[in-house]
Amino acid sequence: MQEQNRHWAQLLDRYLHGTATSQETAELFIWLRETDPDSISQLEELMERHYADAFSESGGLTEADSERILHTLLQKTSKSRSPRIRRIWYRVAAASAVVIIAGAILYFIHPVKSRQPPAISKVPMDVRAPQGSHAVITLANGNKILLDSTINGELALQGNVKLVKLANGQIAYTRQRLKASSGKLEYNTLSNPLGSRVTDMVLSDGSHVWLNAGSSITYPVAFIANKRQVTITGEAYFEVAPDAARPFYVRKGDMDIKVLGTHFNVNAYDDQKNMEVTLLEGSVRVTNPTGSMTIRPEQQAIVPYKQTGRNPQCDITVHHANIDQIMAWKKGLFDFDGINLKEAMPQIARWYAISVQYEEGVPDVPLFGKIDRNLNLSDILDLLRGAGFRFRLEEGRKLLLTK
Repeated sequence: MQEQNRHWAQLLDRYLHGTATSQETAELFIWLRETDPDSISQLEELMERHYADAFSESGGLTEADSERILHTLLQKTSKSRSPRIRRIWYRVAAASAVVIIAGAILYFIHPVKSRQPPAISKVPMDVRAPQGSHAVITLANGNKILLDSTINGELALQGNVKLVKLANGQIAYTRQRLKASSGKLEYNTLSNPLGSRVTDMVLSDGSHVWLNAGSSITYPVAFIANKRQVTITGEAYFEVAPDAARPFYVRKGDMDIKVLGTHFNVNAYDDQKNMEVTLLEGSVRVTNPTGSMTIRPEQQAIVPYKQTGRNPQCDITVHHANIDQIMAWKKGLFDFDGINLKEAMPQIARWYAISVQYEEGVPDVPLFGKIDRNLNLSDILDLLRGAGFRFRLEEGRKLLLTK
């Protein structure tokens, strides 16, 4: 038992110092919610000794601030509400305020006005995080290659371009220099379905593309024209190989992104109101029927989908981008810091291949923090449980949110 207590104390130490992983953080707080009172009482002395220095300075937080931050934890951990334990956890909140503000976990999510979040319904079933890439390549002749059922090595030879699957799962197109180009553009499509891990591909010009779940890209097998053009839907991150003589274009509907060599992210799911182009490095020019805009690194262009009716305007706007949040998907994270529930849920739905429905009156509350995308759906919901509504996962992978 003492060894177990030492394990939990070490986890708490890493949490307080901001070094705990998201899995460790989830493990710690789930244990605190579910453990028995005897374990809590045996741990409290060790906690007080181990964290005496950490508890000595609160960084200016009042007890009311701590109570607000820890409201969900204390409500859910009903078996450990002795005054002494409550005081300990107030001090934990004070010592770890910087970690919480930095968005280390989502366990403390709470509605702005709610003080008594309702209990969550237990999830009767579970959905695992994607275990592999279920992407499919449709060749120019219509044949399909299911990447998760193919072995490493050569997958197809199209003209003078070989399609290969590397040992790390990456897909690559390599030109065979000894063969002459046919002069005819042939296209392949890489489709990464819902509930699939990020797919990594290198095009024949050396440009690198990562596709998020629920996304696709159509591209020439070989770039033989005076420009390189691809078409996407969903979300993709590009690292474009420089070639001043052949600019690179990304197209979605009536929007074009023109680049020479740069790193940028395109979020263009059909179920969103806008397309978003975020620049990490270099320079791109975004164009649609109403005009064009050049953006610089750490800027994001918002491009509304074409409007109809009385307000046909779809002007491009530019603002500063939160790069870490935008690129969280490529790093294996959900970053919900400061975004609302109904903006966050589509990300969860695409990753776990579920549908989400809302009961009338479910509040669109703000969320905070980051979660590892390798967790099961039930773990994600467990971390979201303090947001003031209930979840129910039904047959057919349908997640229902109720008041």
